[in-house]
Amino acid sequence: MVCMTNQELSGSFAKYTKPYEASAVEGSVYTRETESGFFNPDKLPARFASASTWTTIMPPPNANGRLHAGHALDGTLKDIIGRYMRMKGNRVL
Repeated sequence: MVCMTNQELSGSFAKYTKPYEASAVEGSVYTRETESGFFNPDKLPARFASASTWTTIMPPPNANGRLHAGHALDGTLKDIIGRYMRMKGNRVL
């Protein structure tokens, strides 16, 4: 059995204790994704030019009631299905 001292243990987890800084990562990711054309189905690469279009209904949030887990589940399922349809080659926004 290998045992680590407290100092060794704290040193190995030091990079995980820092707070996540989105500005250090997300800027380059967002730039790459917007330049790829996948945010706009009319600017997709040529292999998607003849693909069928897939859409889903996204009603406005319920302004008169409280949000509950069903709202989150609805959004999650629509996201999963949209990603699946995009992987099948459909034009999805």
